[in-house]
Amino acid sequence: MKKLFKLFLLSAMPFASLVSCGEAENSISFDNYYEHICTVNKWTVSPELGDTFYRVDNMDRFDLNDGDRAKLVLRNYYNSEVTKYPEWTIHQVVEVIPVFDIVSKDAINAAEYNTYVTSINSYKIGDQISDDIWVWNNLQNINVQFKGVKKDAKFALSVIGIEENCVNLQLHIKADADGDTKSEKLLTFNLLSLEKALSPNDFALLSSYDKLQTKLFVNCILPQTGVIKNIETPATEFENPFKK
Repeated sequence: MKKLFKLFLLSAMPFASLVSCGEAENSISFDNYYEHICTVNKWTVSPELGDTFYRVDNMDRFDLNDGDRAKLVLRNYYNSEVTKYPEWTIHQVVEVIPVFDIVSKDAINAAEYNTYVTSINSYKIGDQISDDIWVWNNLQNINVQFKGVKKDAKFALSVIGIEENCVNLQLHIKADADGDTKSEKLLTFNLLSLEKALSPNDFALLSSYDKLQTKLFVNCILPQTGVIKNIETPATEFENPFKK
């Protein structure tokens, strides 16, 4: 899987020392900003698709809770004449990304959730580009553009079948139409909720595999012809969290 973007520069990056003539005095400083999807854990944030975390000094200034997944702008600041150590702080909360449960196939009224997707897009973070569909920490992500208004829109992902170790999932969107208005939204679904969405027999079958796959089906308007088609996306593979 491609990385969402290259990992943060480490705060322990080689420092450039500024040495003045006459006095042996070194001054070290940097002030860097990074935009990323992070998961909150008490006083730390963990960047998406990474294996590290950062302690944030100003977490109490933001309305963020443990487990929240948010797009953040982080600041990494150090000045040897002012601070004792490099400081990580949250500069901006761009958005908190909701995580939805996956539901059974009979839980959604498809006649109501009839908004069509116009494209599936890569997800931009800062100046880096992600995949348009990816799985991380048992979260299924898809970035879609749909024909409708984002405000008060509703989203769901339902199980429509299983093929060996692959779970087929149907995306549903319910949004108010407003002329030719199109909206874009990163959607995230909790794969652990499959345990409740599947029948006991299907869940027992999935539990036997080392790896699982998900394949998403999306009702799209094809741009060239305007034809509406339920397209099948490539499968995404991940470690099986239900393996016994």
